[in-house]
This record gives sequence, structure tokens and C-alpha cells, in this order.
Amino acid sequence: MTTPVTVGFDGSPEADAAVDWAAQEAVHRERPLRIVYAWEWQPYRLTLMDARTERHWVRHVPHQAASALAGRYPRLEVTAEVLGGAPVPTLLSESNGSELLVLGSRALSAWHGFVIGSVAQSIVAHSTGPVALVRASTEVSEAAAAAESGPAPEPAEREVVLGVDLDNPSDDLMSFSFATAARRAAPLHVVHGWKALAPVLPDTAHLGHEHKEHLAHKEEERLSEALRPWADTYPDVTVREDSHAGSTADHLVNCSRDAQLLLVGRRAPGLHLGARIGHVTHAAMHHSAAPVIVVPHNE
Repeated sequence: MTTPVTVGFDGSPEADAAVDWAAQEAVHRERPLRIVYAWEWQPYRLTLMDARTERHWVRHVPHQAASALAGRYPRLEVTAEVLGGAPVPTLLSESNGSELLVLGSRALSAWHGFVIGSVAQSIVAHSTGPVALVRASTEVSEAAAAAESGPAPEPAEREVVLGVDLDNPSDDLMSFSFATAARRAAPLHVVHGWKALAPVLPDTAHLGHEHKEHLAHKEEERLSEALRPWADTYPDVTVREDSHAGSTADHLVNCSRDAQLLLVGRRAPGLHLGARIGHVTHAAMHHSAAPVIVVPHNE
């Protein structure tokens, strides 16, 4: 059975954008698309619809979205289903059988970033598979609208950006990222951040610049060494190595402005710890201008 790209849907503008983006991603990956609406009646919620009316609306909108996609992507297999249950456990269950789970997020402003709701936050923190976060934007809608006869290809010069932590390397993240760039025929911009520790003794202050240059060269070599086997495995992927002194989170967010996609990892905690999202991944989720895919991996 072919694993699908699954998208969580609730009829909101951000969910519409997520569905459009998920359809294009399913085409890139040559996978079917599954639209899932997780719904349960909440009698004490303030709403203008009674349970029967809301249930009818819920059953209608995901199938309407699937029908609209079928006209734009005639070769894409699209299915839609309403599942009873709370969104977080329902979508987490769906992610287990999916190649990728796609969710929407809402833009605030260039300064304040995006609203990542409690549902998306919990799913990213607990999912055992990759989760994509797509914001509602004019750019995504225009790309989908322009694809009436098929998917609109991403401009080749727009990079896929990958953030790596060389102190906690992940084969899962590397493999996913190189394969994603290869499918999109896109350059892969790999970012590794590091911090230079200043000399602590007064009489060694003049060595600061030399010390930083030495560290920079060492970190560049570490990055090249980590990427070498993956570059050999994916020779058609153009790799741009970026060993950056300073904040990894800030640099990744800056790089995302001209990227088609940002990829980051999330370490799965040990049994003695609860689920968590690191500060770099958290910053990417809330401030990236491009869609973000979070790939979980072991400690």
C-alpha cells in the first residue's frame, strides 16, 4: 500500500493553503493525497450551528476541497474523510501511516511571525513522522491557482534550506532533506551554526580574531565531513555549505525568506523526559517565511 501525504483540514483559510501546498507536495513525491477532517461535537462551545447542521457542514467541506483539487491535478489521487475524535490524537494516528502530515498556520505580521495553534504544536511535539507547517498566504494561493492544468514547479533557483546540529547529527533528517531536494530538483542550502568563545585572559585578547578563524575553519571541515556521504549518495543535488558563526535560529529565519522550503529536526526525548521542541525548531515554526517541515529523530 502506498503511503499518502495527509493534510489536516478544518475549512479555515490556513487549512485551504495547507491543502493546496499538500497537493503539490504529493505530486513531487508521487503519492496520493488524503484530506482528513478530525471532528467531534462540543455541546458547550458557542456556535451558530446545532450538532446536525455542523455535522452536515463538516462532511461536505473536505469532499468539496477534494473535488476542487481533482480539477487542477487530474493525475493526483485525492481522497477525503471525516474522522470522529479530538484533532490531536486523531491526526497523530493518521501521521503514523503517512509519508508526511501537513498542517496550516496563520500569519500575524513580519515582526510577530505566525500563529502555531495548540493542535499543531502538540502534533509536532509528539509525531513520529515528518510534519509540514504551511501558512495562509497570497503566494501559496496564487501558485495553486496558476496550476489549473497541473502543478506549478518551484523556481529552480529557490533553495531548500536545511538546519543541522553537528553535535546531534541525524541520518533521518539528512536522508529526508537530500531526497526532498532531489525530488524538487532544487539546490540544498545546509546551515550549521556555532559560537566562538572569546579568550578569557586579558593578555590573550589579541588572539581573538585568530582564534575565531581557527574555529571557523574547523567548523567548516566538520560540516563538509558530515555532508560528504550524502552528497555522494545524491550527486545531482547541488549543496551549498553554510557554517555560520552566531545564532542558528536567526540565520535560518533569514535564509527562509528566499527559500521554497525550510527543514529542521526535532529530537525525540528519552523515556524519562516529556516531548519537547528545541529553540531553533521553535523559531523556525513561528518565524519562517517558507513552509517548514519538522523531521523527528532519535537522541
